[in-house]
Amino acid sequence: KIIARVIQEGQAQQVIRDGPPLLLASIFFGCVLRPIIVDRSTHHSDFDLCNDVHAEQIIAWAAWAAVKRSSDEHIVGPIADNG
Repeated sequence: KIIARVIQEGQAQQVIRDGPPLLLASIFFGCVLRPIIVDRSTHHSDFDLCNDVHAEQIIAWAAWAAVKRSSDEHIVGPIADNG
């Protein structure tokens, strides 16, 4: 719940995209944790998190990109139809 509060604060400052804070937190953590799970569960991974100096940067970039508000953010699809 701590990360959800951080996301709510970011939404109030218009830094984080609109959406349910817990869902956005789940997406953020999915971006961070899934590469670790894949790396640990495969013998011949396409990447090696322990030895790839850029992996941490790429994961952080992807997690941030998933939750940050973009300057041209438009909601499309079922969410837009409900509001």
